[in-house]
Amino acid sequence: MDSRRDFLKKAALLSGAAGLSGALPSSIQKAFAISPDPGTTWLDAEHVVILMQENRSFDHTFGTLRGVRGFNDPRAISLPNKNRVWLQTDEKNNTYLPFRYNLKDTKITWMSSLPHRWEDQSDARNHGRYDKWLEIKKSGNPEYRPMPLALGYYNREDIPFYYALADAFTICDHNFCSSLTGTTPNRLYHWTGTIRERQDIQSKANVRNSDVDYWRWASWTTFPERLEDNDVSWKIYQNELSLDKGLPFDEQEWLCNFTDNPIEWFEHNLISTVPRRYAGAHRRVYPGFLQLSAFMTMNIARHIRAHMDLFGHILKGEIDKADANRSFYDEYFSVADLPAEFYLETVRKVFQEHHLPRGIYSWRNRKVDPRAIRKTSLLTVEGERDDICGLGQTMAAQDLLSSVKPFRKKHYVQAGAGHYGVFSGRRWQNQIYPMVRNTILASE
Repeated sequence: MDSRRDFLKKAALLSGAAGLSGALPSSIQKAFAISPDPGTTWLDAEHVVILMQENRSFDHTFGTLRGVRGFNDPRAISLPNKNRVWLQTDEKNNTYLPFRYNLKDTKITWMSSLPHRWEDQSDARNHGRYDKWLEIKKSGNPEYRPMPLALGYYNREDIPFYYALADAFTICDHNFCSSLTGTTPNRLYHWTGTIRERQDIQSKANVRNSDVDYWRWASWTTFPERLEDNDVSWKIYQNELSLDKGLPFDEQEWLCNFTDNPIEWFEHNLISTVPRRYAGAHRRVYPGFLQLSAFMTMNIARHIRAHMDLFGHILKGEIDKADANRSFYDEYFSVADLPAEFYLETVRKVFQEHHLPRGIYSWRNRKVDPRAIRKTSLLTVEGERDDICGLGQTMAAQDLLSSVKPFRKKHYVQAGAGHYGVFSGRRWQNQIYPMVRNTILASE
């Protein structure tokens, strides 16, 4: 019996150059022409490439493809009103069928996405009734809000490459969300097979995008680790880390990977062991070079300009300006490793569990109560352009130290200063340091 691949090849030959083979994109034709060795199966594959297409249901892409469980699926569930699941009714009792978006002749590409968080996914599911999609999945744009966009789909005319892939190769049509949640949890399933630290009902299910992120590290075993344990090599291809690059919005969007790779957020990818030949060998640390790369990536355009300026100063013989640039980066690049225990505990207690504002922070088994602080002065300083500590973040200290008299409290925002500029450089020397010095002197 012919395989699907053999059947399609024969069909292409019989139909001639203008037939199936001629309709396939050249990249698919090239892959299609590769015949597996006789007697082999997929278990003999040496390389497996996984591409993730997310935030799209199967029907949204392939609902109109012949021969799959799409809009003609006879096993689709029925709603409480006896309609098939695709016939959704809104809160005004209007019932709609799935409809084609039409990628070419409409502006659907620029109409943004619909809600896809854990909360609205669960609400649309409505305890298994699956009848609240139009009511819950409304566009955030007032102009598009009345439209039944949750029922839109694309067809062969809109996404011909996808359909050519489906025509040429095997397509699996029993697709569903790994978890009925937002984006990040499904990516975690893609990379690890779970959204829990432990396979235990008491272990938190990380159902929100914000549950695992930068400074909210995960630590359970990932698929790449399991591959390594079985001597299988692996590689991840992506554009960029998902940090802010300091670029205009469009350029930022083109470069970023939209946090597609949550492997960035696993603890073991941050913590390293000091090599044997260095002082402190075998200590677990958060390496300085990782801290530095994260800082620089957040403002990469600014650093590129600074180094271009450095070369310009050298070419023009502006030695003083070049030396000032070098001096800044000599200090900027001097980032020490942090002990892993200190770093991870700080992230957990300060950024994830918020021990201090919740009143559960302790030091050497003694509870720390900011309200007990009375006889001191408080100066909080922020940089107007700080992209690490957002404006207003340090103001929390003003509220926590509730027993300090108001006249002893002061808050200052330094115009034009970023995170680093609050602690060093011209603005620190001329404006912030004198204020710090005067606050200390006035408190004595």
